[in-house]
Amino acid sequence: MRSLRSVLVFFWMAVTVIPFASVIIISLRLSDRMRAGGISPDLGFRGAVEAVRLVGGIQYTVTR
Repeated sequence: MRSLRSVLVFFWMAVTVIPFASVIIISLRLSDRMRAGGISPDLGFRGAVEAVRLVGGIQYTVTR
């Protein structure tokens, strides 16, 4: 079961991260370098963390 979860998380990352990163890179090239094209890389990171949490079954806590 762990192997299947790992494959699903890897597939999710490949399907979402590559297009999202491409959009960020293209928008940075087309816009002012200081604004990042209005796209937040944090959004992609949240999606990745949620995929690992939901599909991979990983629990985490954030402490400051």
